[in-house]
Amino acid sequence: DVASVVSSGVDPYYSIVAKKTNGDSMGLSIRQSLGVGTYQFAGAFGPQINTSCLLGGLIYTGDTGSVTITSKTATHITGTFNVVIKNFTSGSTKTISAGTFSVDLP
Repeated sequence: DVASVVSSGVDPYYSIVAKKTNGDSMGLSIRQSLGVGTYQFAGAFGPQINTSCLLGGLIYTGDTGSVTITSKTATHITGTFNVVIKNFTSGSTKTISAGTFSVDLP
């Protein structure tokens, strides 16, 4: 799923969400103004890119890593990502590597 999100006090962003049949899910938030290039995760509330995941009933957020936008038009965005996600409660981390996305924009 992809949505364009515009709200007060936050730069407009695209929300890209994938969900598995077991209930696990991952969402990427990418600022709409970003073009082709590589952007670093800056903790749970980074200003350019962000991620949150629900894995095994636990919530994880992006800690370190990057998203590379390889192609972007007015109607489509494609890229890759690698990220270490962290659960705030337990402090446990997981690594997601070689992630990809290719979605039509709303």
